[in-house]
Amino acid sequence: MAGGKQSPRQRMMGILYLVLLGLVALSVPDSLMDAFKNIRISLDNSTANVDKGLQASISNFEATKLKDQKERAQPIYDRAKKASQIANDLNDYVKKLKDELLEKGGGINPSTGDVDKRENLDASAEVMINGKKGEQLRQKIVDTKAQLLALLKPNEKAGINFSLSADAPKITTGPQKTWEEAYFGDGIPL
Repeated sequence: MAGGKQSPRQRMMGILYLVLLGLVALSVPDSLMDAFKNIRISLDNSTANVDKGLQASISNFEATKLKDQKERAQPIYDRAKKASQIANDLNDYVKKLKDELLEKGGGINPSTGDVDKRENLDASAEVMINGKKGEQLRQKIVDTKAQLLALLKPNEKAGINFSLSADAPKITTGPQKTWEEAYFGDGIPL
């Protein structure tokens, strides 16, 4: 196979070998799918913990600073409420997309706690790329980041490092992918 003149039998064996490698590459092991399930569960738990902590901080602020130093605390409180509303709008949109993707994947199987049709690697691409939901999500992320940054005063922006980003990842080999293709393209499990 390294070169030179090959007999038809050798060429056929080489082609069959390449086909076999392709089939092996296409099969996604259950351990990888389980890892995605664990990441989904972990992210859901982390989100719930952050939400509880944020609500506790706001409640504490309302009970103390907002009552004790109302003139100074009210503008901060108003901006915090506005930021919370902006973040909730994005979060609600992401939940709707998640529900749509779960529906496309057959819902959550109660016995496994995972997506019923988790082997369907085309569902996310169908909804997010073909259905243009990925472009809408990317734009909502960009808009949310801009709105949150607009709430800050210029001197407050210096120390802020937002991890909220919809930039396409840099790929060193192969063609450059869009953000949507990188995170929701072909072969990406639900």
